[in-house]
Amino acid sequence: MARFTITTKSYTAVSSGEGAGIIDSDILYDSLGFPFIPAKRLKGLLKESAIECLEILDIERTDLIENLFGCESIQGKIHFPNLFIQDYSIVKDEFEHLLNENDKNKSLLNRHNILSYFTTIRQQTAIDENGIAKEHSLRTIRVIKPDITFEGEIDVNNLGQQEQILLYLAVKNLRKLGQNRNTGFGMVACNIDINYPSDFYEIIKLLKEKNTPAKSSNISTAIYQLKNLDDLASYNIKITTLSPVLLSDRTGDLNTTDTRLYIPGTTIRGLFARKLMKQRGLNTDNAHNDELFKLCFIEDKISFGPAYPFFEHNVYLPFPQHLQSSKSNDENICDIFNNEPEELTRTSTGFAIINENKISTISISTRAYFHGSRDRIKGKNEDGAIFYYDSIEPNNEFIATISGPKELLNLFFNVSKEWIGYIGRSKTSQYGKVKIEILENHNEKNEFDFSNDNEIVLCAISPIILLDEDGEPDLSIENLKKYLQQLNLTYCNIVNSIVRIEKVNFFNHVWGTKCKTYLAIKEGSAFHLKFDNNIDATLNKALQNLVEKGIGEFTHLGYGRIKIYNAFNEELKVEKEKREKNISKTTIQKSKNILLNIIEHEYKKRIEYIGLKEAKEKKPNITPSLCGRMINALQKYTTKDDFKNNFLENEETGIKGKKAYEQLEKADLIDALCKELHNQIENNVELQELNQFFERLRDSLMNIDRNDIINKYYFNYWIAFFKQVRLNQKNEKS
Repeated sequence: MARFTITTKSYTAVSSGEGAGIIDSDILYDSLGFPFIPAKRLKGLLKESAIECLEILDIERTDLIENLFGCESIQGKIHFPNLFIQDYSIVKDEFEHLLNENDKNKSLLNRHNILSYFTTIRQQTAIDENGIAKEHSLRTIRVIKPDITFEGEIDVNNLGQQEQILLYLAVKNLRKLGQNRNTGFGMVACNIDINYPSDFYEIIKLLKEKNTPAKSSNISTAIYQLKNLDDLASYNIKITTLSPVLLSDRTGDLNTTDTRLYIPGTTIRGLFARKLMKQRGLNTDNAHNDELFKLCFIEDKISFGPAYPFFEHNVYLPFPQHLQSSKSNDENICDIFNNEPEELTRTSTGFAIINENKISTISISTRAYFHGSRDRIKGKNEDGAIFYYDSIEPNNEFIATISGPKELLNLFFNVSKEWIGYIGRSKTSQYGKVKIEILENHNEKNEFDFSNDNEIVLCAISPIILLDEDGEPDLSIENLKKYLQQLNLTYCNIVNSIVRIEKVNFFNHVWGTKCKTYLAIKEGSAFHLKFDNNIDATLNKALQNLVEKGIGEFTHLGYGRIKIYNAFNEELKVEKEKREKNISKTTIQKSKNILLNIIEHEYKKRIEYIGLKEAKEKKPNITPSLCGRMINALQKYTTKDDFKNNFLENEETGIKGKKAYEQLEKADLIDALCKELHNQIENNVELQELNQFFERLRDSLMNIDRNDIINKYYFNYWIAFFKQVRLNQKNEKS
């Protein structure tokens, strides 16, 4: 891994493409308010920079560009991460600890205060040919301050020498980023820890050399003597998102790509296929010759189920659509198959666990990210190509089940027990990074018993693909009954159903092929089944087999998975699970400067407010001209002692013995002006909350005196005071 850093050298506008309140163009920042540079932006800038480097050196090597950054037919070798502030993970954990430790901290450690440490506000306007500001052209933008360093790690282990050299040159050549980079914004310094030749002519020579194609790696030709392919088992796989993950769905408008909120089996299958190919030195030319790969992915002996949200040791499944809430109260749920609703109902979304008459639900955190294209020569978006990616946020966990012959699974999982992989769209930039863990204990068969019941509800938890005799989609009830009969579910009637339809297809990234599009029954769809007689042991076993293997086509890819529920005659209650991160006790290590900045900013703001408030309450009888003179004097001096000795108490350079001094003395302001500020406002109610927050952080903010912070804003207090006194005088006259 190579450490990559970008340090801002001027105000930099890493635009999010959106505004917020009075801000017309905001920057990108996380949920707490910490700014970051998105990987997709970084990848585009470095690609432009790499092309420029080759043009400057007069070298034509489009193959190097494609190897590094990818193209339509090739996935790039580099996975670009988002760049966050230095020690981001530690700083974020420390802030989350403080926010969870005490609710009173939330008012001070808000997003605005954190952003204020790293950013500032700038305004600009357009000027016409006469040098006059154009009407309605004023724009307010948030920009990152200079000398803020962002960092991340790039895996360069798979890069050849030429590719590493070009990447290094591209990084060093990158000098500007963000909006308005041609008008003084966006100057940056970039660096990456890569070894490269120091001789310039050697660099050019190496880049011009054409590499000979690498020979295919030798692969294992061992024949696996698997004794028993009928002894089936299943294992749980935990997948944790480490970056935003985009599992493209077919919904949304033309400029928005939505994401599925669970991980399809096809995605997990591709993840394991790529891992096995890498581990065994395979490629698309020879993978079919490897017997382990052939058994797992060509003969499809292994079945890959979808991964569903995992929270507090429970797996949550798609919400059944036959359980609906009234439009006036979404906490009470009824089974519309068995109950006639008294008022209009609506379906629910998300994921749920149903236990008796209680439904526990959970939502998956997502976020929309803005992206756009930029013409490298003109330096701006020319074709209007802008779009949003709605993606699953980091730190979501999912559980999938992989099943197959036990001997084969043991051999297959011997590849690796835990690793980092990439799934979904834009895997090489910003999206798709996940951690995969193969859980130690394999699943035993889930025993359940529907004996003595004569009705059940069959609910789809992944798309169900049903085909007719000609291989075309047929989602009719009659065709579903044929599939059920093939699974020994005879003598049943589908008396009711609620069905949603979607289009599905899957793309094989290994071989670059896309299957045809199928109409499918969407997850959440439900079917009410009634049997002629009560369910016996034989029928119960057939139902269990249906749950384990699924129904319809492509079940080995995760399609056709179902969940069986009892029919509910009583009303169900919904309880929404809250995701509360349990953060252990921690000490402040990397956040001290940010916290101190927030504290000082809050003291300054509140001290100025106290000055305004006390001027309104006291209403001292001094003239507006004296107020103006006092404000000018306060702005002139830098320390209270100088102000006191050279202005208040000095007859030659100050006001001692003059009418101004007499006015201030009659208004009881001379003694106040000579006091330390903390002695004057220490017990003010406006500072109580802030003082308590400071005390809670006293151990972390060692060697910092609160009184010193308060005294630091002596001039702010008195300038605010006299400005308000002058305003009072003007208002009284008017």
